[in-house]
Amino acid sequence: MAYFIKKCCSALLIKKVVALSFFLLSFFYLASMMTFDSLNDVPSIFSMTCHLFSMLPYLILAIVGLFPLTIRGSLILMTFIFCPFTIVQSLFYQANVWSLFNNTWLFVLFAGISLWLKVAQLSMLIHLYRESTVDPLTKLINRRVLLRSIEHLKSGAIKFSDIMFDLYRFKRINDTFGHIAGDKVLKEAACVLSNSVRSTDIVSRYGREEFAIV
Repeated sequence: MAYFIKKCCSALLIKKVVALSFFLLSFFYLASMMTFDSLNDVPSIFSMTCHLFSMLPYLILAIVGLFPLTIRGSLILMTFIFCPFTIVQSLFYQANVWSLFNNTWLFVLFAGISLWLKVAQLSMLIHLYRESTVDPLTKLINRRVLLRSIEHLKSGAIKFSDIMFDLYRFKRINDTFGHIAGDKVLKEAACVLSNSVRSTDIVSRYGREEFAIV
C-alpha cells in the first residue's frame, strides 16, 4: 500500500488505503476471535491469548487517533471496527450482561478519547497550515502559496493572466504617519483587492507593499 501511495499519490487513494488498513485489522480481529469457541472452554494458555486478542479493537481505536482524519471519516472507521466487535461480543458474552456492558462502555470511551485527540490534532494542523500559508496582516495567501498555485495552473495547462504591482510611495506613509498607519493601509488595500476580483481569482501579498493577482 505504501508503494502505491508513493507511485500515485492522491487524496482519494490515501482515503481508500486508510480504510482498507483498518478494515484488514478489524477482519483479522474477527477471524482470530472466531477461532476460539469460548473464553472458558479453552486451555489456559489459549485463554490468555484470546484475552490478548480481545483487546485489539481498543488498540485499533488508539491507532485511529493518530491519523489527522475528519470527524466524519473517523466515525465511519469506528463503525467498521464496531461491527466485528459487536459480533464477537454477542458470541462470547451471551450469558454475562454486565461483561457485555463493560466492554461496550470501554469501546465507547476509547472512541471518545480518540475523537478528542483527533479534533485537537486537526485544530493544531489547521493552525499551523494557516500560519505557513496566510499573511497574518492582510489575511491574503503568501508568496510561497502563490508560486505553488501558479505551478499548479501551468501543469494543468490552464490559461491565466497575472498582475503585479506595489503601493506607490508607501515608504512615505510609514515615515510620516508611522508603521501602524502603514499596516492599516495594507489591510485596506488587501480588502479592496479581495472585494474587486472574482472568486476564482487569486490575490496574494507578494512582499512588503507588493501584491499579485492571478
